[in-house]
Amino acid sequence: MKRPVNIDMIIEAFEFVSGETEVYLNTRTGEIFTIPGQVRPTSELEELDEDFRELQEEIQEKAQEELSSDEYILLPNFLEIDEYRIMEEFCLTLEDEQLSMVMCGAIQGKGAFKRFQENIYRYGLADRWYRFRENVLRERAIKWCEDQGIPYVDRRSTPV
Repeated sequence: MKRPVNIDMIIEAFEFVSGETEVYLNTRTGEIFTIPGQVRPTSELEELDEDFRELQEEIQEKAQEELSSDEYILLPNFLEIDEYRIMEEFCLTLEDEQLSMVMCGAIQGKGAFKRFQENIYRYGLADRWYRFRENVLRERAIKWCEDQGIPYVDRRSTPV
């Protein structure tokens, strides 16, 4: 039987998802399990002991083995969450047309995330942005749970 999961835990897990990190939900226990991407050797790390590399491979292998059971479901990846699209939606919600244009322009091209962060503080939009982002992530977490047939508890509403 699937245990109800706390939506806030799913939202928090969404925030940890990155390019190579995988996050899973154990549907039996409601626990979140994160597998970080492989450690990339740098010039300093290339000399790491072969035993360390073997241990890392063994841990990855055991984790994948465990996660292959039906109890674990992979959460959406970084691309599926689409943080850029969330920023874009936020910019389009701004009533001040000029500010909206400035914010939309800031997220174009390389360095978009950094410029966006700078601008939300420059224009006093940080609180509004974080509330907006949390609401979008909450909606996506609820939809994901419903699509997966996972019961959830949302502190903002009654259990589903």
